Amino acid sequence: MGRSRIEVDLPLQLDRADSASLPSQIVGELRKAIGRGVLIAGDTMPSSRALAKSLRLSRGSVVAAYEQLAAEGYLEATRGGGTRVSTQLEDLHPTLAQAKPEKRPQQKVGGSPSLSLLPGIPFESSLQEAPWRAAWRSGAKLLDELDLPEVLAEHLRHLRSVVVSPQNIMVTSGARDGLATVLHTFRYLKGRPAKVGFESPGNRHLRTVVRLLGHEVVAVPIDDEGVMVRALEGLDLDLLVVTPSHQYPAGASMSASRRFAVLEWARTRRVVVVEDDYDSLLRHVSAPLPALASLDDPADPHVILLGTFSTLLTPRMSAGWLSAPKPLFQKMAKVRSGLGNPVSSITAQALAAYVSSGELARHTRRMRRLYKARSKTLRESLERVPGVRILAQASGLNAALTTSSYPEGALVSRCEEAGLRVRGLHDYWGEASWHVGLMVGVGALKEEEFQIAVDRLVQACSPRPK
Repeated sequence: MGRSRIEVDLPLQLDRADSASLPSQIVGELRKAIGRGVLIAGDTMPSSRALAKSLRLSRGSVVAAYEQLAAEGYLEATRGGGTRVSTQLEDLHPTLAQAKPEKRPQQKVGGSPSLSLLPGIPFESSLQEAPWRAAWRSGAKLLDELDLPEVLAEHLRHLRSVVVSPQNIMVTSGARDGLATVLHTFRYLKGRPAKVGFESPGNRHLRTVVRLLGHEVVAVPIDDEGVMVRALEGLDLDLLVVTPSHQYPAGASMSASRRFAVLEWARTRRVVVVEDDYDSLLRHVSAPLPALASLDDPADPHVILLGTFSTLLTPRMSAGWLSAPKPLFQKMAKVRSGLGNPVSSITAQALAAYVSSGELARHTRRMRRLYKARSKTLRESLERVPGVRILAQASGLNAALTTSSYPEGALVSRCEEAGLRVRGLHDYWGEASWHVGLMVGVGALKEEEFQIAVDRLVQACSPRPK
């Protein structure tokens, strides 16, 4: 079978002043291209006429070169009269050291692929349905029929109780891009790095963004109600990143009194609060909690709201949004204008069509039911395992569990040996932690695979027989 039907553009170096004939030079250049892996077995070659035209020489020179290479076993004819790199190249030239692109090895255990319980990966199979395809057909029309910020403003008003003007909504490539825009804006305005408070434990990806951009991460401890305000009192911060609706990864929801206390602290200290609203709509023990931004004082606002479609739909799309009070937003928009828009208009139009049709809300309700059922299965299965404790699990795709039976490294290794991909909890703490355990996701697998994965997880977490 042919490797590729796409013709390779060949920048061959020929020297008309060279004593070697042009066909010989073409043969030599093509041999080198095959040896370096620029051309590999099955690649379609340019037609002799096309290559001759690009090299500005007679077609006969290319035909002669192709014929010689075919005789040597480097090229072969295809149906329809074309030419390709021989599919028997390794057999005919076993000593040829071709540089081939390496394929990512598929992880297997006992002859079967390993199963992913990695956190943050949603169930994507339902996106193969007609509404999803129709939304992307709408985006592919290349017509600006819908304005995504306008659609998102309605979405936020109906589902998050946040009233925001479309002019104060920015389309991003996700929460990390949104936070990066906030940080770029801070440095542009202040001329120095920001001190950014993070829940500990907290989102390791967002912490990484802060560090990579040269800002300072400050760990803030949490309790069962979220970030601890008394711990904030002694800190000198510029920004505070929080997940009030579903603390990541511990799972706690910030109480109403704690929310107002955080907002009062931010107003008093003139700190901007960045609310990561990553999966609030997937809360499955009660109705979604109001966003912290909805409680902000409109006369003196301090909250920037980050949203992402990665947990609701798919991370493959890389799309999200942020909303901010007008004075802050205008400054961020100036910075974004200089950096450029990271999301294509096709993606924005497809998302606008999907959200405005009501399909996102319907999809979210379906996923909420699915994740609730899977979370129950996970909890009931692990409750039977001695030493295992699941932290608060009121929402979303993920669950954090701790165990007294194994050190974290050993537990991760046991999971890998059982054919599971998981993540250790220690990555989520901004400082040393006594917690040992796993962060697991319930969304990545099909139903029959998920049950197998849960059974394997129970086996991996179970204490060794004495």
